[in-house]
Amino acid sequence: MWFRPRETVRYLLDYRVKRWIYVLVCLNGISHVLDRASNKSMGDDMSLSMILLFSLLIGPIAGIIGWIIFSGVIRLAGKILKLEADGREVRAAVAWSYVPIAWSLLLWIPALLIFKDELFLSQTPAIDSSPLLMSLLLLFSLFGFIIFIWHVVILSKSVGEVFGCSAWKGLGTVVLGFMILYVPFLLILLPFILLS
Repeated sequence: MWFRPRETVRYLLDYRVKRWIYVLVCLNGISHVLDRASNKSMGDDMSLSMILLFSLLIGPIAGIIGWIIFSGVIRLAGKILKLEADGREVRAAVAWSYVPIAWSLLLWIPALLIFKDELFLSQTPAIDSSPLLMSLLLLFSLFGFIIFIWHVVILSKSVGEVFGCSAWKGLGTVVLGFMILYVPFLLILLPFILLS
C-alpha cells in the first residue's frame, strides 16, 4: 500500500479483502481525535488519562462516521466530474488510504513518553525551556506532516484506481470532495467571523 497503492487497491477490491477495513477506519478516528485534542489544548480541562480514554472510545465512532461521509462526498465529487465508481469500492479506497495514518499512531507512544501531558496543554514550560525537547517536537511534527502527505498521495492514487482515471484526477476529485464538504460550513460561518 505504501509504494504501489493502485495495484494494491485493485488486488484488495478484486479479492474482496475486507477484514482490515474497519480496523483502519477506527485507527484513523483515534488518530484524528488525538490530533484534535492536542490542537485544541484539551489537557487544560482534562487529565491525560481522560484524553486517552476519550480518544479510544470516541475515535472509532468518529472514524466510522467520518469515513462514510467522506467516501460519499468523494463519490459525489466523482459524479460531478463525470466519473463512475461503485460506492463499496470508493469506501474501500478511502479506508485503505488510512494505512499511513494507522501506522502514525506508533509515533504517539514515544511522544507521550517524552512530552507527557504537555502535548495537550496550551502552556508548555518544560518544552519551551528545553532546546532538545523543542527539536524533538519539531521532528515529530515533520514526521506527522510527511505521513499526511503520503496519505494524500495514496488516497489520490486509490481514488484514481476506483474511478479509472489518473492519480492527478484522483487528487482533483479528493480536493473537490473537501470543497463540497467544507465550503458550505465556511460560508455559514463567514458572517459570524466578519462580525466578531
